[in-house]
Amino acid sequence: MLGVALSLAGCSWLRAASGIDVILSDNTSAYTEVARELTLQYGGRVEIYRIDGDSARSLEVQQRVQQSNRTVVVAVGLAAAQMATRLINKQIIFCQVFNYEDARLPATGMKGVSATPPVAEQFHYWKRLYPPLKDIGVVTGSGLDALLTEAQAAARRHQITLVHAKARTDREMLRAYKQMAPKVQGFWLLPDNRILSRESVRDLLAFSAKQGKQVLVFTPELLGSGALLSAESDPADVADRVLSIIWSTNHTEAAPVLPLTRTRIRISVAMAEWLDLPLAPELRKLAYVP
Repeated sequence: MLGVALSLAGCSWLRAASGIDVILSDNTSAYTEVARELTLQYGGRVEIYRIDGDSARSLEVQQRVQQSNRTVVVAVGLAAAQMATRLINKQIIFCQVFNYEDARLPATGMKGVSATPPVAEQFHYWKRLYPPLKDIGVVTGSGLDALLTEAQAAARRHQITLVHAKARTDREMLRAYKQMAPKVQGFWLLPDNRILSRESVRDLLAFSAKQGKQVLVFTPELLGSGALLSAESDPADVADRVLSIIWSTNHTEAAPVLPLTRTRIRISVAMAEWLDLPLAPELRKLAYVP
């Protein structure tokens, strides 16, 4: 009986003992850094593939992963996760997929890791930077129920009212933000590619700066364009959460999507000065200067 118990307890480890296959949607840093951390933290063999939006390459990767003796597959990014749904008899974990609900990934039996760092931590730093913060506006596409539930709870915890609107296109997104501008002190911009475009993000940040609205964005790359703060996931945290699923002894009973545990916050010095927001000593180490 003891031998059986030990065997069952270690079943997830045994599934990953031969290594893991990692499929990247492309070579953006948000994906490649997670792959690097997985390689460092896993300690065993990690085979990395990229599909890069190429249908022929995607089919080739699918065939190679399907034929691999490694039964654990990590799909990084939406394109990789969608391709992985065609694999058979594999334990698949997705990560770095923002709109996983709209893509119905948990319904396929996949487990996953949230792409959004803890919202409460994001709002904590924003409130620390600007204590009078009371009203935040956010526009999203359809779905995202889990994220919005988390955000509403985080807002209440920090005495913030979250004003939410839905949009289907980038133009609708921009119009919705402009309509809610008189009601809010800042905008929370999420990486929802269904309603974002390079032009709409640029226009929103220009509008926000002109109106004196604070903006929390999802990448420090936007801090030089008018955003006040950025909050992004830590690749080491993403990899740690993925591996916790792989090594879980109760894989089938685990939550469909695990939350992240920490966030990388950066603050634009230029925008803080523009908005006349002094940086407290503990916030200076988060300062971002392009």
